[in-house]
Amino acid sequence: WFDEPEPKDYEFVRNGMNRIKKYAPGIRTMLTEEASDEVQTGNLLGKVDIWCPVTYCFNKMNTKLALERGEKLWWYVCCGPHAPYCTEFIDHSAVELRTWLWQSWQNGVTGVLIWTSNWWTSNTAFPNSLQNPYEDPMSYLEGYSAPVGSRQHWGNGDGRLCYPPLSCAEPAKEANFDAPVPCIRLAMLREGIEDYEMLVLLKKEIEAAKAAGVAAEKLAEFESLLVVPETITKSLTEFSTSSTPIYAQRKKIAEAIEQIKTLKP
Repeated sequence: WFDEPEPKDYEFVRNGMNRIKKYAPGIRTMLTEEASDEVQTGNLLGKVDIWCPVTYCFNKMNTKLALERGEKLWWYVCCGPHAPYCTEFIDHSAVELRTWLWQSWQNGVTGVLIWTSNWWTSNTAFPNSLQNPYEDPMSYLEGYSAPVGSRQHWGNGDGRLCYPPLSCAEPAKEANFDAPVPCIRLAMLREGIEDYEMLVLLKKEIEAAKAAGVAAEKLAEFESLLVVPETITKSLTEFSTSSTPIYAQRKKIAEAIEQIKTLKP
């Protein structure tokens, strides 16, 4: 309900979170903010169930403390960050959005956020017409007191994971019910989510095997597959832009899931 607060906003956000907790205690609260020392000083701790910083603001120590408090961690990409981070921009390797999910698993992140998927035009940049996102890949700022007609860049493809039907790339007055066009980056994001699901399945199979009495030494090799190899991603700014190491690791994980089932008594 409040996006990217600054310290001057913390009191207002805290009061709003208190109202949510009082009148809708079953609703989990999420904030696009890092659980930092500054946030702690602003007394937001205990008000937020899900922290969701932009990826370049991610801090492992703050994340560890948040997880220990029972909170969840998501993260997001938007008009930032830029290289050398994984991004949603079309002038980067498409594999980056897939790698982003491996980085999520690697860092204990359980949710990802992209602010929108169909930012096809900007009323600020195009006050008297509509942008053709096929001919102009740039996403432009809207609002924020920007002068009407100004074209301030957010990034190529930012917030644009599906496109209007080709039949109405040039908008017409009559209604058009053709399907939108998904992009390669959206497909890569889906692949990354499926990779993450494979890791979840492996973890659950290992836990089930332990509960069934399978010896820990028989599961050690499988547990090592829950650690993301550096061939896929070493850090948030050091990673492969090839899908080859991802497919190699997925094959190992799939085989491990099947093998663990045979160990259960």
